[in-house]
Amino acid sequence: MNPSSHSVYLEYALITTVVFFLITHNSYAYIDPGSGSMIVQVIIAAILGTITAIKIYWHKIKKIFSRNIDNKKTED
Repeated sequence: MNPSSHSVYLEYALITTVVFFLITHNSYAYIDPGSGSMIVQVIIAAILGTITAIKIYWHKIKKIFSRNIDNKKTED
């Protein structure tokens, strides 16, 4: 494949995407309570997972930053 064929495929993909978004119709859908509560649970789990990961690795994170500070103090 030569480089110009990549641009042709890119052009076709762009045209297809634009046409797809221009001819869509309204779906009149809603999020039921089960889906809404699942989304909330995923958000809470992500936040708590991040907090737990930081808590577990806090000493390693602190060590990385304190090493940089200690090196700067010894250089001065």
